[in-house]
Amino acid sequence: MKQPDRFIFRGTAVKHYLQNRERDVFPRLLSPFVFGFYWLLLILLLLAIGIAWWGEVPVYTFGAGLLLTATKQAIQAGQDEMQALVFIPVTPGQPMVHLDENTPILLENSTANIQVSGEITSIDPDIVSPQVAKKRYKLTGDTTELIPLPSLVLHARITTHLPTDLYAGSIVHATIQSGSQRLLSLLPGVTSLLGDAQ
Repeated sequence: MKQPDRFIFRGTAVKHYLQNRERDVFPRLLSPFVFGFYWLLLILLLLAIGIAWWGEVPVYTFGAGLLLTATKQAIQAGQDEMQALVFIPVTPGQPMVHLDENTPILLENSTANIQVSGEITSIDPDIVSPQVAKKRYKLTGDTTELIPLPSLVLHARITTHLPTDLYAGSIVHATIQSGSQRLLSLLPGVTSLLGDAQ
């Protein structure tokens, strides 16, 4: 007589095994340390984007000029400090630089390696060509090379002590903070995107 087939496993064990096989098992791809590191990286990236969006950096305007003795009007007003005549080149097609009186200006003489501070006292209303500037301000010799392009003319007074190496007629290079711009606009292509969005 044939005996019935017998399972070598108990019924509860088979049931438990089948339940485990039906359960979805996700592979463990990241350790908790790596997962936390990626979240930290994401937070730092968002923080950097926020700083780039709201952060601003100064914009500087550069020019060249020469030191002058104080004018008769300045001496009569009790101001006998040295003056400076500064030429800011104006490039055609570029936006006009906006400067105000009393704006600080840094003057540097590269030959003597000396820096002095000053402030703008007046700004001529019109832009002068190199030929007009040479005649109007009586520029001769090396000083004619100060104006290669049409320029905006600034008058400034020196507010710090002038070293003996600098004297009337010394050529100086000027640096003026003319404003600020968003840090994000320094990235290539972002300026055109921001301009299109506005």
